[in-house]
Amino acid sequence: MNTKLLNSVKDKMIELCNQKGIRLDEHFNSPEQFKEYIIAFVFTELTKSGVDVEKAFDFIFGEGSYAKLSDEVFTLLQKN
Repeated sequence: MNTKLLNSVKDKMIELCNQKGIRLDEHFNSPEQFKEYIIAFVFTELTKSGVDVEKAFDFIFGEGSYAKLSDEVFTLLQKN
C-alpha cells in the first residue's frame, strides 16, 4: 500500500479543514470512515486525471493488487 501518498493526502486534508474551521468529526463517524474517504478520494483523483483504473489501484494498493482482486472476484462469480 502506498502509505506515504495516503498519509500525505490525509495530512493535507486535515490541514485544509483546520484552516477552514471544518470539523471532520461532524462529517465522518469514525477514523476508519475518514481513511476510506481518503483512499476513495485519491483513487478518484488519479482516474479523473487520466490514470486507468488498474494502474490507479496498483499505485495505491501495490503492484499486482488489481489483478489479484479481479482474479478473486472472477473466482467468486464462478462459484455462484
